[in-house]
Amino acid sequence: MVQSHHDLPSLQLPELAAVLLIQNLPALVRAGQTAPRIEAALAKALSTGLDSDAEYGADTFVQAVAERFSPAAFKEGLGLLDGLMFNLLEVNEVAERKYLESDGSWNFNFRIEHAAQLNPLKEAIATASGETIFLSTPQFRIFKTLRSELDEHLHLQGLAGVGKTSMISTLLEYLKPEETLLLASTSQQLHALTARLGSKKFVGMTFGQLASQLLFTPPTVYSRPDRQRYQPTYQMADADVAKILSFQPVGSFSITRVADICRRIVQSFCYSSNREISADNIPLVDGGLSGADRAALLGYSNLMWQEITQPRLLFEGKKTHLPIRVYHLLKLLSLDTSISLSLAAYRHILIDEAHDLSAPLLQFLDRCPQATCTLGDICQRLDGLPARRGMHVRQREISQSVRSGRQMEVILNPLIAAHPRAELAPLVGARDKKTIIEYYDRSDIPDDGTTILVKSEWGVFEWFQRLAGADASFCMMPECEKQFRRFVNDCIELYHHGSPPKHAVLFRHSTWDGLAATYANDYSFKTIETMLERGYSSNDFERSMEKMDRTGHAKILLGRVSDARSLEMDKVMLGRDLLSPIRTGDIDEAAKTFAGLYTGGSRARYKLIVPGHMRDWMVDQAAKVKK
Repeated sequence: MVQSHHDLPSLQLPELAAVLLIQNLPALVRAGQTAPRIEAALAKALSTGLDSDAEYGADTFVQAVAERFSPAAFKEGLGLLDGLMFNLLEVNEVAERKYLESDGSWNFNFRIEHAAQLNPLKEAIATASGETIFLSTPQFRIFKTLRSELDEHLHLQGLAGVGKTSMISTLLEYLKPEETLLLASTSQQLHALTARLGSKKFVGMTFGQLASQLLFTPPTVYSRPDRQRYQPTYQMADADVAKILSFQPVGSFSITRVADICRRIVQSFCYSSNREISADNIPLVDGGLSGADRAALLGYSNLMWQEITQPRLLFEGKKTHLPIRVYHLLKLLSLDTSISLSLAAYRHILIDEAHDLSAPLLQFLDRCPQATCTLGDICQRLDGLPARRGMHVRQREISQSVRSGRQMEVILNPLIAAHPRAELAPLVGARDKKTIIEYYDRSDIPDDGTTILVKSEWGVFEWFQRLAGADASFCMMPECEKQFRRFVNDCIELYHHGSPPKHAVLFRHSTWDGLAATYANDYSFKTIETMLERGYSSNDFERSMEKMDRTGHAKILLGRVSDARSLEMDKVMLGRDLLSPIRTGDIDEAAKTFAGLYTGGSRARYKLIVPGHMRDWMVDQAAKVKK
C-alpha cells in the first residue's frame, strides 16, 4: 500500500491512476458521483496517463501524480472504500491486467466479468418445476449426494452463511410435500424455513408440537397436561415444589435447596441420552455429598420427574401441577420406544438449524423409519452443548460462505478455532461480497438500519432505556418483547418492595441481594441496579415504552442473540455484554460465550460493529480453554 510519494515510482500506469482516483474520492463523493461516474473518472485518469507519457516521456505521469500526492487525502479516500462497497484487487489480479484493453485503456466490461468470476454460485441445477437454481461448488457436491441417496440419513455441518436453508429449498423440489415433515426448534425458525418454499404445502412442526402430538393423541397412555403448565410464564418456586412433593432436608441442604438440586438433576437427565436418572446427572454442589445424600437426591429427582410427566400425587386435594417444558416432553418421547413416526405418514424428515436438537430427540429420530436429513452448525448451539448424530449417519461439512465477505473471517474464524466442542475447517468468505467490520470503544447509539444484539435481558433493559432516553426510533424483536414488560416490572417490584418475581430469569431469587450476587460480574446488571437506586419506577418504564416506534418503520432494532437465530440483518452491532469473562478451564462457559458471539456476528450481511477490544479479549479467553 502506498505510504508516501517515494512509493509512486514503482507503480505502473493503472496503479498510478488508481492512486489519483482514491485521493480524489472525497471530492467525488461530496459531489454525489455514482459508482459508474467514479469508474469513468478512473478510466479518464488512466487515459490521461497514457497520453501524457506518450507525448512527453515515460515518467511524465508519475511525476504529475507525485506532485499532487497527499498522504492525508489518500488515507481519507481509502477510508471511503468500505462505505462505497469498493474492493481493491488482489496482487495476482493486478498483475493479470484483465482490466485493460489491448491499447492499455480501461476495460469497462471488467467489472461485470470479474464479479461473475468471484460469484461462488456457478453450478446450475434444473429443478422439477422447471426453474434453474445456482449453487456453489461445495453445495453442489453435497446436493448430488443428497439427491442420489434420498432414502439415507445424512447430517450436514455448515458454518453460518453457507446456504444450508437454500439447499433445503432446492432439495425439497425433489420430494413430495405430503410425504415430507419439516422440523425446527422454534416457531420463528419454522416460519423462516417455510417462507422460502413459496406455495408448496409441506407439513411443518416445532419439536414441541411433534412431541405433544405423538404423546397425547389417542390412543395413548399419557394424559395431556393442563394448558397452563405449558406456559413459559408459569413458574413454581423451589420452596413450593419442595412443599408439594414433601421433600425433607438432605445433609446440610434445606428443602428449598434440595428442590433446586433435583430440578437441575432432572434437567440434566432430559438433555442426556441416559435411560434413567443417575449419579451422572447430579451437579457439583458445595460441601460434597455422602452416598446416602446422593441416594436421597436421586429418589426425590425421580419423584419430581414422575410428577412432571405423569402426575399421581395430590396436594391439598389437587394434582401437583408442576410446570412442564418441551425438553421434558422430548425426553419422555425418547424413553417410550413404543412410539414412532409412521412411514405411512412421512417418508422424509428435514431439519434446519439442527444444532438445536437434543440427544433424546436424536435418539427418537434415529429409531424412526424415515430418512432424516439434518442441517446445522455446532457453533450456533447457544447453550454450548451440541448433540451428535449416530455413527451410522453420513456426515458432511461445508465452510464456503455465500453471504459474508472475507472480512468476516477475521471475526468468526478465531471463534471457530477456539470453540472447545468444535473441530471444523475455517470459514471461507465470499469474494464477491463485502462485509464491513467496524470497531467501537464507546457504546454510542448506532446508525439507522442497525440491529443491536445483546446477551441477555439485562443488556436489553440497558439498551432499551438508552434508546428511549435518546428519543431514538427503535423497536424490539418480537420474541424479545414478549416477556420484557414482565421482566422489567419484576425487577422494579423486587428491588423496591421485595415482591417475588415470576419471570423465568428472576423467579428463583427471593431477594435483590441474592440476584445481585448472581450477576455481580454483569456490567449491564450493574447499570440497571444504579438506575433503580436512583428511583427508577414503573412510571419511568411506561414512559419509555411509549417511545418505542410501533409503526413498522423503526430505524434501530433491539434483541438478544437468541432472538436472531436463523435471521439475517444488513447491519449488526454486538453489545459489550457478549464479551463476558470465562473461568480458566470452564469448557461449558467458553462454548456458550463463543457460540453467542459467533451466532450474533454471523447475522450481518453488510456491516458488523464489534467492541474494539474484541480481538485481544478473544486471545485471552481462548488461552483459558486451550484444546
